[in-house]
Amino acid sequence: MNAAPRRFTPRLPASTALNGPAGIENLSWHTQILCEDPSAFRGTIHVVMYDRLSIGRIQHGPARQVRSSEMVAALDVGTTFVCVNRFPLTVTQNGTDIAVHPGEVFMLSGRFPYEISGSDGVDTIAITMASRDDWEAGAIDHLRVLPKSRLTSPTTYYVQALCRQLPRPGTLEGESAQAVIETMMLGLASTLRHDEDTTAARWAQYRSDALAYIGRNFRDVAVNAPTVASAVALSLRQLQRIFAYGGLTVNGAIRETRLLHATSLLSDSRWATSSLADIAAASGFDGTAALRRAFKTVYGMSPGEFRVDPPRTPDTALTRYADERHRPLR
Repeated sequence: MNAAPRRFTPRLPASTALNGPAGIENLSWHTQILCEDPSAFRGTIHVVMYDRLSIGRIQHGPARQVRSSEMVAALDVGTTFVCVNRFPLTVTQNGTDIAVHPGEVFMLSGRFPYEISGSDGVDTIAITMASRDDWEAGAIDHLRVLPKSRLTSPTTYYVQALCRQLPRPGTLEGESAQAVIETMMLGLASTLRHDEDTTAARWAQYRSDALAYIGRNFRDVAVNAPTVASAVALSLRQLQRIFAYGGLTVNGAIRETRLLHATSLLSDSRWATSSLADIAAASGFDGTAALRRAFKTVYGMSPGEFRVDPPRTPDTALTRYADERHRPLR
């Protein structure tokens, strides 16, 4: 049985000045503030907590906001949506760095530590969802800037207006505001899911085109990662990212396509008397040394040992990629 959705304890709207070390200390239960001169730190926070989400506007001078792994475990919150009002920010979470600009909305996971850095200052509104299974399924729970859509500006204006006079929890106005914000945030998250689904489909097509090119041209020893990238009209870095998304590398796909062809020749009685040099040349390897290295790397044996006792089913990243999609490599 799934655990019941976590609920926040509603708290009345509050506004607090954040001045100097005492102001920094006021935030320390959920965020560590790091700045050059704590005594000069100045800021304000306006916050309210409903049972399913909290809304908070924080404004302060140049500083870094850090949420540690200990804070993450203690708070146990879900997705956080952050509207950036002023000042560009750099946000880091789980090995990903993004730059966010005023007018944009970004999304943080509640499951990982993060850092928000504002070298000119910070002015944001954070909507933090209670940790709930339906939000984990409905929103993409990782660090991303949300694509701008027709929902972005109305959502930003609404939460900015709300923060000027935060509705009290338990009132009709408060419950209505909470419901509206939940709907808006899911709407923004759905634009991201559509954007990522579209990107994934486009990348799959690029990957398919690149693999098809490799399948047609692997016998040419000059074929390498840059030539494949050029053939599908992508930069090498873009192509490498696209292959990594599918669990492959470009050079690995070229090598393994050549290797699969070499294994078929080594198992073919018509090539039984052919030298390894002939098989290497017919498979696109730059000599027998390259052929031997590939066999040792993938199969842990030499081509000669493979010829005597070949594995029944070659197991490489490329064959696994093809098997998962139930289609031939070429």
